[in-house]
Amino acid sequence: MAPVDVQRNWTGAAGVPLLTLRVAFIEKIRRHFMQVTGRPLEGSRILDYGYGIMLRLMYYLTDPGRIAGCDPWDESIRLCANAGIDCRLDVTDYLPAALPYEEETFDLILAYSVFTHTSWRASVAALEAIRTVIKPDGLLVLTIRPREYWAFHQDVPELDKPALLRAHDRTGFAFWPHNRPPVDGDVTFGETTMKMETIEELCSKWKTIGYDRSLQDPHQLIVLLQARGAA
Repeated sequence: MAPVDVQRNWTGAAGVPLLTLRVAFIEKIRRHFMQVTGRPLEGSRILDYGYGIMLRLMYYLTDPGRIAGCDPWDESIRLCANAGIDCRLDVTDYLPAALPYEEETFDLILAYSVFTHTSWRASVAALEAIRTVIKPDGLLVLTIRPREYWAFHQDVPELDKPALLRAHDRTGFAFWPHNRPPVDGDVTFGETTMKMETIEELCSKWKTIGYDRSLQDPHQLIVLLQARGAA
């Protein structure tokens, strides 16, 4: 596994508590995948979009040769490789026009705690790129944060929170950028909340088919999506 300090810095937890959280999430996804597609998740082709924190657990479900992970930060990919993750790993763009995979490759794509950090422009680009590589009847599972997250987050200045809440209520999307260099004029990474219906505004090629919640992590709302036009 990655060093304990890396686990905490990336996820806020480490060791058995982190494993318990992730296993609970994967069990939910197994159930939803069967309900949505009518087939078991075992043996599927799976993409972990961002971080790579789910990759090792995917070994329980399918062969490493059927798993891929990608992230725009090369440090994430380096840490996965150093931890012995034995599947395809790719560095992608912060504003991806495309992903390095064949069209309609994946049965399941996970984006856990990814759209909780992306700007509007980065979110649009990611959803467009992901749409190309998922199978017509595949399942995209992502997480978003509800408006209550702003009261919880201690690093966001209190003076900024009223404006973020207004943005969330008015537009369905609120973004507080981190102090990062811009990418093509856009700071792509920060703290993000959005309404569930906003996802289809970001990219009309998706349809929301359900959602779930985690008692272990109440600030991660799980959203289930399929490509629009799927059977």
